[in-house]
Amino acid sequence: MKKFVRSLWSIPSLVSILAVLFVILHPKELLAGGMSSFSESSPYGNRLYYDGSPGAPVTFNFSEKSKAGETASMKAAETAFSDFYFYKGFIVAETDTSYTIINEKNPEVLFFDNKASYDSYLDTHNLRPAVWTRWYNKNYDEANFKSIGFAAIFYFPISLFLIIIAIYSAISIRKTKNPLVKVLKKIYLITFIAISGVIFLLQAFPQSF
Repeated sequence: MKKFVRSLWSIPSLVSILAVLFVILHPKELLAGGMSSFSESSPYGNRLYYDGSPGAPVTFNFSEKSKAGETASMKAAETAFSDFYFYKGFIVAETDTSYTIINEKNPEVLFFDNKASYDSYLDTHNLRPAVWTRWYNKNYDEANFKSIGFAAIFYFPISLFLIIIAIYSAISIRKTKNPLVKVLKKIYLITFIAISGVIFLLQAFPQSF
Protein backbone atom coordinates (compact mmCIF):
# COMPACT_ATOMS: atom_id res chain seq x y z
CA MET A 1 0.00 0.00 0.00
CA LYS A 2 2.81 2.40 0.91
CA LYS A 3 4.57 1.67 -2.37
CA PHE A 4 1.36 2.36 -4.25
CA VAL A 5 0.89 5.72 -2.53
CA ARG A 6 4.48 6.67 -3.21
CA SER A 7 4.24 5.72 -6.88
CA LEU A 8 0.91 7.58 -7.21
CA TRP A 9 2.45 10.81 -5.99
CA SER A 10 5.71 10.45 -7.85
CA ILE A 11 6.44 13.31 -10.25
CA PRO A 12 5.45 11.45 -13.48
CA SER A 13 2.20 10.23 -11.91
CA LEU A 14 1.39 13.65 -10.51
CA VAL A 15 1.95 15.28 -13.91
CA SER A 16 -0.39 12.72 -15.49
CA ILE A 17 -3.06 13.34 -12.87
CA LEU A 18 -2.83 17.11 -13.33
CA ALA A 19 -2.94 16.74 -17.12
CA VAL A 20 -6.15 14.69 -16.84
CA LEU A 21 -7.58 17.25 -14.41
CA PHE A 22 -6.74 20.03 -16.85
CA VAL A 23 -8.53 18.24 -19.71
CA ILE A 24 -11.61 17.73 -17.51
CA LEU A 25 -11.72 21.36 -16.37
CA HIS A 26 -10.86 22.95 -19.73
CA PRO A 27 -12.35 20.82 -22.51
CA LYS A 28 -13.44 23.83 -24.62
CA GLU A 29 -9.91 25.15 -25.00
CA LEU A 30 -8.64 21.79 -26.22
CA LEU A 31 -11.60 21.03 -28.48
CA ALA A 32 -11.49 24.54 -29.91
CA GLY A 33 -8.03 24.00 -31.35
CA GLY A 34 -5.50 23.61 -28.56
CA MET A 35 -3.94 25.91 -26.03
CA SER A 36 -3.50 28.72 -28.57
CA SER A 37 -7.25 28.85 -29.22
CA PHE A 38 -10.02 30.20 -27.04
CA SER A 39 -13.79 30.21 -26.71
CA GLU A 40 -14.73 32.84 -24.15
CA SER A 41 -17.80 34.68 -22.95
CA SER A 42 -18.03 38.43 -23.43
CA PRO A 43 -19.16 40.67 -20.54
CA TYR A 44 -22.77 40.22 -21.73
CA GLY A 45 -22.59 36.46 -22.12
CA ASN A 46 -22.04 36.28 -25.85
CA ARG A 47 -19.31 34.21 -27.47
CA LEU A 48 -15.84 35.16 -28.73
CA TYR A 49 -13.96 32.46 -30.59
CA TYR A 50 -10.48 31.93 -32.05
CA ASP A 51 -9.59 28.55 -33.55
CA GLY A 52 -5.85 28.82 -32.95
CA SER A 53 -4.84 28.80 -36.61
CA PRO A 54 -2.08 31.26 -37.65
CA GLY A 55 -3.67 34.28 -39.27
CA ALA A 56 -7.22 33.26 -38.33
CA PRO A 57 -9.48 36.04 -37.02
CA VAL A 58 -11.39 36.33 -33.78
CA THR A 59 -15.12 35.87 -34.38
CA PHE A 60 -18.25 36.79 -32.43
CA ASN A 61 -21.70 35.28 -32.01
CA PHE A 62 -24.68 36.35 -29.97
CA SER A 63 -25.79 33.77 -27.40
CA GLU A 64 -29.20 32.14 -27.46
CA LYS A 65 -30.10 34.12 -24.33
CA SER A 66 -29.45 37.46 -26.01
CA LYS A 67 -32.26 39.45 -27.59
CA ALA A 68 -30.53 39.45 -30.97
CA GLY A 69 -32.82 39.33 -33.97
CA GLU A 70 -32.14 37.43 -37.17
CA THR A 71 -30.43 40.36 -38.86
CA ALA A 72 -28.05 40.99 -35.95
CA SER A 73 -27.29 37.27 -35.64
CA MET A 74 -26.52 36.98 -39.35
CA LYS A 75 -24.22 40.00 -39.22
CA ALA A 76 -22.51 38.60 -36.12
CA ALA A 77 -21.75 35.42 -38.07
CA GLU A 78 -19.81 37.57 -40.54
CA THR A 79 -17.58 39.21 -37.92
CA ALA A 80 -13.83 38.73 -38.23
CA PHE A 81 -11.35 40.93 -36.41
CA SER A 82 -7.90 40.90 -34.86
CA ASP A 83 -8.01 43.49 -32.05
CA PHE A 84 -10.87 44.49 -29.79
CA TYR A 85 -11.93 46.00 -26.49
CA PHE A 86 -15.06 46.07 -24.33
CA TYR A 87 -16.59 49.39 -23.33
CA LYS A 88 -20.06 50.54 -22.19
CA GLY A 89 -21.76 47.40 -23.46
CA PHE A 90 -20.01 47.55 -26.83
CA ILE A 91 -17.24 45.53 -28.44
CA VAL A 92 -15.04 47.79 -30.54
CA ALA A 93 -13.09 45.66 -33.00
CA GLU A 94 -10.57 46.25 -35.77
CA THR A 95 -8.35 44.70 -38.39
CA ASP A 96 -5.82 46.54 -40.54
CA THR A 97 -8.48 47.23 -43.16
CA SER A 98 -11.90 46.91 -41.51
CA TYR A 99 -13.74 48.09 -38.42
CA THR A 100 -16.61 46.58 -36.44
CA ILE A 101 -18.71 47.84 -33.55
CA ILE A 102 -20.95 45.38 -31.73
CA ASN A 103 -23.69 46.57 -29.39
CA GLU A 104 -24.20 43.81 -26.82
CA LYS A 105 -26.86 45.57 -24.74
CA ASN A 106 -29.16 46.24 -27.70
CA PRO A 107 -27.94 43.62 -30.19
CA GLU A 108 -26.60 45.27 -33.30
CA VAL A 109 -23.51 44.82 -35.50
CA LEU A 110 -22.08 47.70 -37.51
CA PHE A 111 -19.38 47.35 -40.16
CA PHE A 112 -17.24 50.28 -41.34
CA ASP A 113 -15.17 50.23 -44.51
CA ASN A 114 -13.17 53.35 -43.69
CA LYS A 115 -11.53 54.64 -40.53
CA ALA A 116 -13.05 58.11 -40.80
CA SER A 117 -16.64 56.91 -40.38
CA TYR A 118 -15.55 54.46 -37.69
CA ASP A 119 -13.75 57.19 -35.72
CA SER A 120 -16.74 59.48 -36.14
CA TYR A 121 -19.05 56.85 -34.65
CA LEU A 122 -16.70 56.29 -31.70
CA ASP A 123 -16.57 60.01 -30.99
CA THR A 124 -20.31 60.56 -31.42
CA HIS A 125 -21.22 57.68 -29.11
CA ASN A 126 -18.40 58.32 -26.64
CA LEU A 127 -16.81 54.89 -27.11
CA ARG A 128 -13.22 55.89 -26.43
CA PRO A 129 -12.14 54.86 -22.91
CA ALA A 130 -10.93 57.81 -20.85
CA VAL A 131 -8.52 55.99 -18.53
CA TRP A 132 -7.43 52.62 -19.88
CA THR A 133 -8.17 50.95 -23.20
CA ARG A 134 -7.69 47.24 -22.62
CA TRP A 135 -6.97 46.01 -26.13
CA TYR A 136 -7.23 42.26 -26.69
CA ASN A 137 -6.39 40.02 -29.64
CA LYS A 138 -6.02 36.30 -30.39
CA ASN A 139 -4.16 36.05 -27.06
CA TYR A 140 -7.25 37.24 -25.18
CA ASP A 141 -7.18 34.41 -22.65
CA GLU A 142 -3.55 35.17 -21.79
CA ALA A 143 -4.12 38.93 -21.63
CA ASN A 144 -7.02 38.26 -19.26
CA PHE A 145 -4.73 36.24 -16.97
CA LYS A 146 -6.30 32.87 -17.83
CA SER A 147 -2.79 31.47 -18.20
CA ILE A 148 -2.30 32.03 -14.47
CA GLY A 149 -5.29 29.79 -13.83
CA PHE A 150 -3.83 27.12 -16.12
CA ALA A 151 -0.48 27.36 -14.33
CA ALA A 152 -2.18 27.15 -10.93
CA ILE A 153 -3.76 23.84 -11.95
CA PHE A 154 -0.72 22.43 -13.69
CA TYR A 155 1.60 23.38 -10.82
CA PHE A 156 -0.95 22.45 -8.19
CA PRO A 157 1.56 21.54 -5.44
CA ILE A 158 3.09 25.03 -5.65
CA SER A 159 -0.34 26.69 -5.70
CA LEU A 160 -1.46 24.64 -2.72
CA PHE A 161 1.74 25.47 -0.86
CA LEU A 162 1.22 29.24 -1.37
CA ILE A 163 -2.40 28.98 -0.20
CA ILE A 164 -1.41 26.98 2.88
CA ILE A 165 1.22 29.59 3.79
CA ALA A 166 -1.42 32.33 3.46
CA ILE A 167 -3.91 30.44 5.66
CA TYR A 168 -1.23 29.61 8.22
CA SER A 169 -0.06 33.23 8.33
CA ALA A 170 -3.61 34.49 8.82
CA ILE A 171 -4.29 32.04 11.65
CA SER A 172 -0.97 32.39 13.46
CA ILE A 173 -0.18 36.08 13.02
CA ARG A 174 -1.75 37.18 16.32
CA LYS A 175 0.17 34.59 18.29
CA THR A 176 3.49 35.37 16.63
CA LYS A 177 5.84 36.98 19.15
CA ASN A 178 8.85 37.63 16.92
CA PRO A 179 8.32 41.15 15.45
CA LEU A 180 10.25 40.39 12.27
CA VAL A 181 8.33 37.18 11.58
CA LYS A 182 5.07 38.99 12.27
CA VAL A 183 5.94 41.72 9.76
CA LEU A 184 6.92 39.13 7.16
CA LYS A 185 3.61 37.33 7.63
CA LYS A 186 1.71 40.61 7.22
CA ILE A 187 3.64 41.47 4.06
CA TYR A 188 2.99 38.01 2.61
CA LEU A 189 -0.72 38.14 3.43
CA ILE A 190 -1.19 41.64 2.03
CA THR A 191 0.75 40.76 -1.13
CA PHE A 192 -1.12 37.47 -1.61
CA ILE A 193 -4.54 39.05 -1.12
CA ALA A 194 -3.74 42.12 -3.23
CA ILE A 195 -2.39 40.15 -6.21
CA SER A 196 -5.22 37.59 -6.04
CA GLY A 197 -7.80 40.37 -5.75
CA VAL A 198 -6.45 42.39 -8.66
CA ILE A 199 -6.25 39.33 -10.92
CA PHE A 200 -9.80 38.31 -9.97
CA LEU A 201 -11.20 41.77 -10.67
CA LEU A 202 -9.37 42.09 -14.00
CA GLN A 203 -10.67 38.68 -15.06
CA ALA A 204 -14.22 39.31 -13.85
CA PHE A 205 -14.37 42.76 -15.43
CA PRO A 206 -12.39 42.77 -18.71
CA GLN A 207 -13.88 46.09 -19.82
CA SER A 208 -11.94 49.25 -20.51
CA PHE A 209 -12.71 52.33 -18.45
